[in-house]
Amino acid sequence: MEPIESVTREVFLRFSLAERIVFYALSMLTIGVFVYGFYVQARRWMQGRDALFAWNRIPERLLRVFRQVLGQAKLLRESYRGFAHLLVFWGFVVLFIGTVILTIDEDTPLRFFYGDFYLAYSWTLDLFGLFLLGGLVLFGVRRYGLRPGGLSYKWDDHFLFWMLLLLGITGFSTETLRIAGGGVAFPAYPEFERASFVGFGAAKMLRGVDPVLLHGLHKASWWVHGLLSLGFIAVLSYTKAFHFLSSLFNVFLAPFETKQHGVPSYIDLETAESIGYNTLSDFTKQELLSLDACTRCGRCQEVCPAYATQKPLSPKAVVLDLKGAMLEGGGEDKPLAGGVIMDDVLWSCTTCRACVEACPVEINQMGLILELRRSLVFEMRTPSTLGQSLKRTTNSANPWGLPNEDRLAWAKGLSVPLAAETEGGFEWLYWVGCSASFDPRNQKIARSMVRLLEASGVNYAVLGPEEKCTAEWARRAGEEGLFQMNTLENIETFKRYNVSKILTHCPHCLNTLKNDYPQLGFKAQVVHHSTFLRDMLKQGRLKLGGKFPESLVFHDSCYLGRYNGEYDAPRELLHAVAESPVREMERRREKSFCCGGGGGLSWMELDIGKKINHERIEEAAATGGKILAAACPFCVFMFDDAIKVRNLEEEIKVKDLSEILVECL
Repeated sequence: MEPIESVTREVFLRFSLAERIVFYALSMLTIGVFVYGFYVQARRWMQGRDALFAWNRIPERLLRVFRQVLGQAKLLRESYRGFAHLLVFWGFVVLFIGTVILTIDEDTPLRFFYGDFYLAYSWTLDLFGLFLLGGLVLFGVRRYGLRPGGLSYKWDDHFLFWMLLLLGITGFSTETLRIAGGGVAFPAYPEFERASFVGFGAAKMLRGVDPVLLHGLHKASWWVHGLLSLGFIAVLSYTKAFHFLSSLFNVFLAPFETKQHGVPSYIDLETAESIGYNTLSDFTKQELLSLDACTRCGRCQEVCPAYATQKPLSPKAVVLDLKGAMLEGGGEDKPLAGGVIMDDVLWSCTTCRACVEACPVEINQMGLILELRRSLVFEMRTPSTLGQSLKRTTNSANPWGLPNEDRLAWAKGLSVPLAAETEGGFEWLYWVGCSASFDPRNQKIARSMVRLLEASGVNYAVLGPEEKCTAEWARRAGEEGLFQMNTLENIETFKRYNVSKILTHCPHCLNTLKNDYPQLGFKAQVVHHSTFLRDMLKQGRLKLGGKFPESLVFHDSCYLGRYNGEYDAPRELLHAVAESPVREMERRREKSFCCGGGGGLSWMELDIGKKINHERIEEAAATGGKILAAACPFCVFMFDDAIKVRNLEEEIKVKDLSEILVECL
């Protein structure tokens, strides 16, 4: 047995000087082809505005890379393909690192590729080589056997799969033939090569084969593997494989500010010459990079409620169509909004953020759609029903178009403190919102909240006629001007009453007051009623007298859950009052299915495909629950309408959390 200090691998085994020169020449050519392709791609990103590199919040960015790239956190939510991707990713990464280590030892004065290091290296690369091949087998079964919808079947999808598979196979075949044929300095089957357990085991099957034949086969396998490796690097910038780099960059560079809570970018209306995106130069450099980061995996499309109900929208197609325009240099002659992406596609988005939540590489599909919508609104190309609601809100400060003086009509018969009449101030401003102020069904929510606040002894007040629509839905529909006008007026009202704590039962108002308003200079503690009431129960300030008798099934609101990460408080409330176990739908928490009312769709008539609220109410009814518990007034009236249209009144009803709790007082 060889001394441990001398064991190593002969990289260019039986290669002539000419052969080595040819390989290094091809390597230099490969690098040149890759660098040029990368330059071409990066040059496309540079046509966007703003800086590509946002060097703020570096620790958070690194943590995001660690979780989503190295840890594959989002991908592992789906066990089969998540596990397959984890195997392929780490297999490829470790084998690439192994190649870099080998290159450093071979082509620099450093010498460390021997002894214990070499043995550990050999064992590790064989293990991760198996990971790579195992993951590819799982992907192969899915792609060529199961063939699920949503997968892309373009030529470079196949190219990437087969290239990686051949790289893994030829890597092991080269190792096997080297061990079986022996080297110049080492005999065949040296004992130390047992560390290369895959190659050593396979080499045993070649005992007795002519060594000369093995030497020839080894060199042939070496060249095939080497040329495949160089070819892969050369085409990296020109195929789907480029996402190895672009997705890593995008995960690191994607902004937190306009993505974390679905907050649209701020526009200075006094200086802006246009609003929204209609040419590629309107995009930021990072947004153009994000188009290149798309892997065509289809995860965004799979969770999109519009796509699931036969609407023309596919978030995946939006990104790929925009990428196509970028590659072609389009968007200048052909408008993006209404040209590259058709109007009906853009108006189908409910802004549920399911696509953003599902994307493993931090593409903000919804943000791109909102910017394109802004362009349509700027050109006055809105659906007629949406346009009417925008006009009513402009004139009456609410989308119902009712007199704003009637905002307190819901409180008839109740003793509700009005901010303007409260002496000594108040601790909490209860933000009622337009829906509970004017919609007869949702007025029950506001009345229930008042009873719960009084039972808890909370010092609160409402604004009444001084409250104006947050215009959250208008902003998500693309109308920035109306949003900013109402926001500035509400902020002035808040300042007049020194408002620092806001309670609301509406997740849309919650998200806007908490996350959008700081763009215009107002910050406060904003709390959803599910969190607030849960805390009142825990503190003993809210005392209940009994249990809710009917079976409950809970629906996660998009704006409470995916936008603001609150999944537990509503469940804790329901578990505290339910007489029987609370039921759950299959699509829940971050995978919850939208009610169909967000993004201004409550004010649009889109008669395309199946109604989203119908799809969801059928899912709820299938659980056997008699009461669908909701935590959002938009969800309440969308589901209430669906129940009536689908004739499900005998099977299920919808109630807000506050209505359920009031029945238990």
